[in-house]
Parts: sequence; C-alpha cells; structure tokens
Amino acid sequence: MKPYSLFRRIALGLSATMLVACICAIGWLFVKSKWANNRLHERALLAQAREIAAHIEITGGSVQLHLPSPLAEAYSNSESRYRYVIRDASGQTLIGNSGRVGPLPELNGKDHEVYQHDSGQRGHPGKILGATFRTRIGERTIYVQVERFSETMNGLGKQVLEEFLVDGEWLEFFFFFVLVAVCLWIVNRGLRPLRHMSQIAQSIGPGNAHVRFSTDDVPREILPCVLSFNAVLDRLELGLDRQREFNANAAHQLRTPLAVLMANVQSLEDSALIERLKIDVDHMARIVSQLLLIAQLDTLTIDFKELVDLNALVADVAANLGPIAINTDKSIKLERSEGDLFVRTSRFALRTALQNLIENAIKHTPRGTSVLVRVANLPSIDVIDCGPGIPEALRQRVFERFWRGDASTDGAGLGLAIVEKTVKAMHGTISITDAPGGGAQFTIRLPRASIVEPRANEQAGRADNAAEATEDELPKVA
Repeated sequence: MKPYSLFRRIALGLSATMLVACICAIGWLFVKSKWANNRLHERALLAQAREIAAHIEITGGSVQLHLPSPLAEAYSNSESRYRYVIRDASGQTLIGNSGRVGPLPELNGKDHEVYQHDSGQRGHPGKILGATFRTRIGERTIYVQVERFSETMNGLGKQVLEEFLVDGEWLEFFFFFVLVAVCLWIVNRGLRPLRHMSQIAQSIGPGNAHVRFSTDDVPREILPCVLSFNAVLDRLELGLDRQREFNANAAHQLRTPLAVLMANVQSLEDSALIERLKIDVDHMARIVSQLLLIAQLDTLTIDFKELVDLNALVADVAANLGPIAINTDKSIKLERSEGDLFVRTSRFALRTALQNLIENAIKHTPRGTSVLVRVANLPSIDVIDCGPGIPEALRQRVFERFWRGDASTDGAGLGLAIVEKTVKAMHGTISITDAPGGGAQFTIRLPRASIVEPRANEQAGRADNAAEATEDELPKVA
C-alpha cells in the first residue's frame, strides 16, 4: 500500500469541511434573509393597517378617514405600489385609494391576518403581499386591508443580498483562505512532535544505537508510543552489542587456528600439497575477513572530510590486485579521468568497495582478457569485465549476502554485499548494466557535492603523486 501524508489528509479534510460549512452558512443566510425580509414587510404592512385604523372616525353613521398629510400623499401617489381599503363587517368597501384590493380573507377568530396572492394584472405581474386588521370603532366592526407589490417589497432585501454575497465575494474567499490557513497552521504545529520523532528515527543506526526519543514536550496521546519505541531500541541495542561481541570473539578464535594451520602447512615436505593447502587456508582466511568486515560495516560511521584523489586511489587498488590478475592470466586496464579529480569521502570505505568489486570482476572475466577500471568526472567509477554478464532479473539478488549465482564457484557470496553496503554508507549508488563488448559493467556513483576544485587542493594533489606513479610500474596492468 502506498504511504500517504497525514498532514495532507487532515488538510484536505479540513478544507473540504470548511468549504461545505461556508456554503451551508451562506445558503442558510440567504434563506434566513428571505424569510426575515418577508417577516419584516408583513409586520410593516400590519403596522400600516393599524395606523390607518387609528385615524378612522365614525360621525353620524358615516365612516371617515383623516390620514396625516405624509401618509395620505404616500397612498394617493399615482406611482405608489401601496393600496388600502376599509370595509364594514359585511365586506363592503367603505373607503379606499385607487387600485383594486383583493377579497377579504378569513380571520378565523384572530384580529389580523397576513396573506399573499397573484396580482392578476398585465402591467404589474408578480405577487402581492397584504395584511388585514380588524378593529371596533364604537358599535361597528371595521376591517382595514393594506397591500403592496412584492417587487417593491423585495427591493431592499435584494440589494442587501447582492451587496453582501456578490459585491463582497472577495471578502468571502479571503475569509475562507484565512480560516484554512489558520487551521493548517494549528495542524502543522500539532504534528511537529511526530516530525521530530521521524527525524530522530531516520538518524538511528547501528553506529548510534544509543540514541533515544526524548519524552520532554511530547503530547500525552503519543507518549506511550514513544516509551514503547525506546524500549524496543533498548532491546535492539542489547542484541547488537551481543552480536558485535560474538563477531569479535569468532574472528579471534578463527584467526588463531588458521595461523597455526598455515604454519603447519609450511612445515610439510610435499610442495604440491603445500600449494593446495595454502589455497584452501587463504580461502578460509578471506571468508573470515569478509565476515568480520560485514560486521564492521554495520557499525561504520563514514567520515566525509577526507580529501581523496580518485585517480590515485583507483590506481593504488589496481596495483595491489595486479598480481592476482597476473596469476590467473588476466590483466587490469585503467582509464583515468581528465585532469585531477579530488573528492571528499571516506578513503577506507571507497577502497573497500572498489577492491571487492575489482576482485569480483577478475573472478568472472575469462583467461586472456582484461578488467577495465574507468574513472569519470561525474564522479563515478566503472568496473567492466568480459564475462557472461548478469541477467537483468538477477541484478538485485547479486547484492544479497551469501547469494551465489553458481554454487560451484568459490567464495561465500559476500563481496558484492560488502560493495553495496559500503556505497550506501557513502550516500552513493551502484548499478549494473551490460558492457558494450559483452560482460557486466558495475558503476559506482558518488554524490556530486563530494567533488573538490583542484586549484584549492594543489598540495593534496602533489602529496598523492607517489601513489599515482605506481600505476606505470604495474606489470601487465595497462
């Protein structure tokens, strides 16, 4: 299953939740404003009906209306959307302004009622909102009806909504992004202890197995997890210490019998038997050395401050392995990079990887052929043999410990495992490809940042000239 980002998942969830919440809030605000707008206009109409009723007088059996001049002008204006009518108990119109007013609604025992109906007019389509108020003046029951066109009624509310929702759109987006930013900042701050723990966990290795997670400033929710991890690290460190002790004792116990065995072999009289036994003893000693080196690499701490002349180091390793190639009727060819190539890395680690890689190539290249060792300015080192090559399906398995493609071959299957372990410790990479002329090509690539300008290291280059000179003195090593 592909790993996912907890921060990204929380951020997307919060953003989606807040977006839905904002949409729901705006929708609720829109509906609420429409409802509140209608309620306000209903109350306003009912208040107007009561105000009109307050100015009705009955004199000598006739009903008269004496409105104040501002109110009278508002109702008598020809462009006014307001109309009113005063009716008696039977529903007959007594007083009214211009315009037709709808029928008297049923009050059902109440003293007022708000209603709505279609205008039914071509020139004034739409809804009409009305209010009816019943009152008693003297001995008579009077009904006051006030109506208004809905387009006039909704004008103010519509303008308010447009101003808030449309013209203030940028403010809504600004508010949303500020809210999201604040929430993400809070989430990021809350996940900070987990990130710190991840950094510590990535730094823990065999070389610093004593490191533990701090319990200071740790949230209560993850404190049990921290304590559990520390307990696991305690057990792992104990097991690692026991393994190191066993490796050291095993190497000591094995080297001593091998030294005694070699001394006894030298005392034999049969020279042919001596040579065969020496080969077997050397093979056993090499396996013991490789096992010890594997154990050391697990706890190796690479020092990248060493200044190494890559050409000189490769030439020195080739010179040391030249006799091995010559004894098997093979040779080593060396192609140096143009100019000086200084890198900052670990001399021990790089020499270990290169020596095992060239030895492996010598083992698999046929008699009468050469192993090519090439240095490039990338910086990289290519080791190319003329052997059968490595199938693509097996190129990852060759780096496994104790794995051998051919069980009949000598060795314990540790050489390439040492190479990969060492290159990884240097933060480099190693790859396998087919050689142009047949065979396998192993390429070690060092970090680009390890290259050092030659001008700044002229003295270091002169110090390595003696090692470079050995390249020309090698017999059968081009």
